[in-house]
Order: sequence, then structure tokens, then C-alpha cells
Amino acid sequence: METNKHNETLLITKIIIFGLIFLSACSKNITPPEGMIVDQTVGENASSSGFTNQTPDQKSSSSESVPFSGSDEEASAFVTDTRLSDLEFKTTSDLKDIHFKFDQYDLDDSSREILNKNATFLKIKSPIAKIEIQGHCDERGTNNYNISLAERRAKSTKIYLVSLGVDPKRIHTISFGEESPLCTDNTEVCWSKNRRAHFRVSS
Repeated sequence: METNKHNETLLITKIIIFGLIFLSACSKNITPPEGMIVDQTVGENASSSGFTNQTPDQKSSSSESVPFSGSDEEASAFVTDTRLSDLEFKTTSDLKDIHFKFDQYDLDDSSREILNKNATFLKIKSPIAKIEIQGHCDERGTNNYNISLAERRAKSTKIYLVSLGVDPKRIHTISFGEESPLCTDNTEVCWSKNRRAHFRVSS
């Protein structure tokens, strides 16, 4: 009887030891549940379990922010535009404004004719000047919508000038939305004056 009890005790001891070794080995290879990623950062948004409910293609909210993402060409344009924004620009009578139809940012024939003349001036008479194109709207619509629309107006103007041979590195665009009107009357004549792309230069 003593021998049987001794053998049972040894068997139980071996099972316990084997179990502990097995659990120890498994704990080194635990993977997070499917659909989760390990949050290796330390911050307010890191959970106590070390997991976050994010799919692998999502960025952690506590990860380092990136100021710009895109192609090398887009990144270069972004940096150039940022540097140009630090320059001092002034209005010149040599560059004429163009105007847009209500809720539009595409160029009509009249606008393209004016831009052709502006491009000639920029390439021949002022070949090194930096240009600021300001996008503007009339007062109708929300502030956020008008900021976006005015930005599209400035961008479409820049794209056309670039197509005519003006170096894009010389051009800075900015949106004022409805915040800088030329006219404050509530009439279509007044509103049409405010829907514009305005030019300023810096030597």
C-alpha cells in the first residue's frame, strides 16, 4: 500500500511540474485576439491589458502624429507652400482678379483669358516673383463650406497657371472663405464681386 501511495504521489508531482512547464512555455507565445493589435505605447489611451480595439491598419491614438502623408512630389509641394506662406505679399495692379459663378470653382472663358495675361506677366515681366492666390466666396453658405469652396477656387486657379508654364514652386494658395468681402450688400451684383481669386506678389 505504501508503495502505491508513493507512486501516486510521484505521478501527481510529475503532472504538476509538467503542467507548470507547459504553461510557462505557452505564456511566451500568447498572441492577441483576432482583430486587435498590441499597444506598445504608454499613455492615457493604453489599456491595462495591453490590447486596443483597433484593426492592424489603424493608427494608435497615442502614436506620434505625422504632419503630412502622400507622394514625394506632394510632400515637396506641401513644404514649398508652407515656406511661401511666410513671405510678405502685396496687391499689384499687374495681376487681375478672376471671378466664379455661384457655388462653382471651375474656370470660365473670361477667367481663362485673364489668367493667360497674368501668366504672361509672371513668366516674362516678373519671372522670379512669388505669388499668393487668395480664394474668396460670397456670404451664402456655412463658414466651413465656404472655406473649402474658396480653397478649391484658389487651387483650380493655380493649376491653370501651372499648365501655362508658371512654376508651381512660386505659387502659394490660401482660402479666406467669406471672411474678406469686397462688397457687403445683399445683392447678386455684390455677391458676384466677392466670388473671386485675388492675386498678390512678393519679390
